[in-house]
Amino acid sequence: MAYVDLSNIDPDKIPDNQWVLESDNGIGAQTFVHWIDEENGIGIRKTQNWIEQDILDLNQHELNESQTQKFGDGKVIARIPMNVYYKELVPRLDDADFAKWWLNNDEKKMYRSFRGKV
Repeated sequence: MAYVDLSNIDPDKIPDNQWVLESDNGIGAQTFVHWIDEENGIGIRKTQNWIEQDILDLNQHELNESQTQKFGDGKVIARIPMNVYYKELVPRLDDADFAKWWLNNDEKKMYRSFRGKV
């Protein structure tokens, strides 16, 4: 099989009608493939998490409502979509302080559903 350089292809610029549904996990994530050479199995895959925005919207709503609530046990302080969890948190599970730092980071505020610091 010959080498195929895919570095000059931007998946975001491939029209939606050129992606083929490859799998659907039934809980909001679908994997699509854009074939460059289907006969030789050369293609680009992308996964879309359709429920991620719903999670972020719910987090924002609950974060706003938490301004008048008391702290206590059993509070849901964050919701993190699985794709983000596996990409950003799982590789650092051996670092006990990383998740706390990550959740307190202002750039990750969208995943918080309760005010304050962890």
